[in-house]
Amino acid sequence: MPECVVDAHVHLPLNPPMTPDDLVSALRGHGIGAAVILGLPPAYEVVLNTLDTQHIAREHERLVKRMGKYIVGLEEVLRPESLIYSAIDLLNRYGRLCHHRPRGSGYVILAGVDLSKDPEDLMVELEIIADKGFAGFKIISTIFFKYLDDPTVEAAFRVASRRGLPLVVHTGCDPGIWELPAYCKYGDPSKLEGLLDSYGEVRVVLAHAGSYSAVAPGVFIEETLSLVRRYENVYIDTSALPPPIAARAALSAGPERGLFGSDYPVVGLESLSAYILSVERSLREAGLGWDDINKIFRLNAEELFGVRCQG
Repeated sequence: MPECVVDAHVHLPLNPPMTPDDLVSALRGHGIGAAVILGLPPAYEVVLNTLDTQHIAREHERLVKRMGKYIVGLEEVLRPESLIYSAIDLLNRYGRLCHHRPRGSGYVILAGVDLSKDPEDLMVELEIIADKGFAGFKIISTIFFKYLDDPTVEAAFRVASRRGLPLVVHTGCDPGIWELPAYCKYGDPSKLEGLLDSYGEVRVVLAHAGSYSAVAPGVFIEETLSLVRRYENVYIDTSALPPPIAARAALSAGPERGLFGSDYPVVGLESLSAYILSVERSLREAGLGWDDINKIFRLNAEELFGVRCQG
């Protein structure tokens, strides 16, 4: 196991409620020496007002016809009622901006970006958030039903550029209705291409390496790896990925631009420490040495987010 691990992708639960300091204690119990805590913006009302049960039922039928045998064992999870419940549950459990910081230099919070706002109003809000000492911004466009080239996403890029802050961008699907292709498409990272051309100074982490999906793991991995190869300011994290896919993504990004992340506790890991070992083993089996593995598990995140691993 690496000497000290920075988890570049964790979340703060609301149900049961947990403070940042509670989360830090839980992470230390799993062997994590530092972490980037990602706030989710309040999108509950947006989702409730957008839900179309008939459309969801039609998209579910299309998915079943298209994937057939590949979703064996997921039938109950993919029932329209289950998809809607999972979407609402996700926002109930994690959907808020987090406004107080944990003690210690090893833990920082990135504020979730509310893409429901007018772009000009959003920039004002993000400037205020930056003044409060947040370490960057988290963009999750799926829950707002917006593509990643939306003007509100550019608003976050503009503020991040002015403030020298990193952006973490959710890529891939999400639990619930976002497993359906019609909604998962909002997590397609290829839509970022124009913004990456315009804001080459903004360091961007493509969370989940474009692969987040229970139904189709790796759904946008090729789009993600294409961006990593073309833009030197693009990073990936391994959060919520099966260890072999995590290793492939990290290797493709290169040891200088891969970050270990878990998505704890959103993704039900039997043991976070066991997941660390599995990802590490996959990287070693792929031929990486300890110096490069240490970059992925610690050094890259320390430099990018200004954290300090506490082993």
